Amino acid sequence: MTNSRVLQDPPPVAIFDNFADSSLAFILRVHIAGIEDLLPAKSELHFAVDKAFREAGIEISFPQTDIHIRSMPKREEQQASDFKVEPLTEN
Repeated sequence: MTNSRVLQDPPPVAIFDNFADSSLAFILRVHIAGIEDLLPAKSELHFAVDKAFREAGIEISFPQTDIHIRSMPKREEQQASDFKVEPLTEN
């Protein structure tokens, strides 16, 4: 995988940084020619890594959160008794 914005000298390096929640955290360090290439290079590299992972069948785990609603405040104008269901009739 190459990117025209990334300089080859010094060479890019991947660093295993940390064990994170349900994942391993890596840092990819690259050098670019100028600050104007920073955001485009970062985005392009993220997309390239995602594509390579997908092609290799590597799935990224994302944390999931369950929300439990204990009670809902009643709205006077929308109580269940206000809704009436009419039977369907044929014309």
